[in-house]
Amino acid sequence: MTSEIISRETETQRRGVKAVFDLKGWSLGHALQINPSLARKISSVLSDSFPLKVRGIHLVNEPMFFRPVFAMIRPFLPDKIKQRIHMHGTDFHHTLSDFFLSDVLPPEYGGNGSGIEDVCHAWTQELLQSENLLKKIASHPTGDASTSAGDALISEENETKQLTEGRCLGT
Repeated sequence: MTSEIISRETETQRRGVKAVFDLKGWSLGHALQINPSLARKISSVLSDSFPLKVRGIHLVNEPMFFRPVFAMIRPFLPDKIKQRIHMHGTDFHHTLSDFFLSDVLPPEYGGNGSGIEDVCHAWTQELLQSENLLKKIASHPTGDASTSAGDALISEENETKQLTEGRCLGT
């Protein structure tokens, strides 16, 4: 659902997305579910199926057993994606600022932006307001539903503000 919504934003289509994935709580049980077949599927989504340019994937709080799992996925990734994956470990508060403006990052990640709880609440509201559009997309055989002006998710003015503030990034 998230990619459906953000992929409709013109600036995001142009600029692509950078995402932060917090792996705190990622367990050995999760790791054991990754096999070569799933690794290929993950690679395919990132390189062929995801509707937006992937500008950066930032992993934080990755457990020590994540690196061997990632080593299984890495060979299937295109070089361009490999270069855009950054592992920050548990001392990420200072390293994320090398890739994101402080105003984009929430305080929990060393920035000055809105807190994670506030951003999650706002995004939940955005998804709820987009319910009819998402149902329309889900019911279309190819998932490609045309939209009218009334289906617009956010105004151009709000879109520009969100991009400036970093809200359109998949963080």
